[in-house]
Amino acid sequence: SGSLGHEKAAVREKRNAPRVVEFACDLLDDIAVRCSGQRQEHRQAEEERFYTHGSFPFGPDPSIPAAMGRKMNALLCHSGAWVIATLVTFTLGSIFMSQAVLARVSRFGVEVEFPARLQSTLSDLGGLLTSYLPLIAVATAVAMFLATVLGRLLPLWRRALYLLAGTAAPPVLVIIMTLTLGVNPLAGSQGMVGLGLQALAGFAGAMSYVAVLGKTGQTHAA
Repeated sequence: SGSLGHEKAAVREKRNAPRVVEFACDLLDDIAVRCSGQRQEHRQAEEERFYTHGSFPFGPDPSIPAAMGRKMNALLCHSGAWVIATLVTFTLGSIFMSQAVLARVSRFGVEVEFPARLQSTLSDLGGLLTSYLPLIAVATAVAMFLATVLGRLLPLWRRALYLLAGTAAPPVLVIIMTLTLGVNPLAGSQGMVGLGLQALAGFAGAMSYVAVLGKTGQTHAA
């Protein structure tokens, strides 16, 4: 009878074994689902904390692509503003120099008619494209770069710094050329009046620079 009881117990254990394994598998699956759900909830909480407080303790920082996008956008905006400011400064500066030279000619009793004045102005514009325009482009770029750097330190003065830098760029360029070459190669920019007219052209270019940045919201960027 004892051996018979042992045989029945063994049979019961064999029958119950699949159920035990099945129960264990179900338990493991339940634990895995719960852990997965907790990890998902934890990740959602961390993402909410990041977007609220700006911290992201695991994985790649999602702010990096956004920051790169903002920097690229700022670079494009400043580049476009620089191109426009350069063209405005060069065009007005060339026109002012042409009119200054023609005004000197008129002092000798030579009357300059409007067609001749217009032709001389356009001719000077074309002639200065390969010489004065590149110099104005470099001077404007350096001036606006310095204004941008100082603007980070003095954000309340950012626009004033742009205007000041743009206004000073052409006269400083003429002075550097004069000191380097020993003579002013731009006849229309000689004297205080000539330098003042070039400063006026630079001011107009700086105004256009600030206007473009204002349209894109970059004058308030850090």
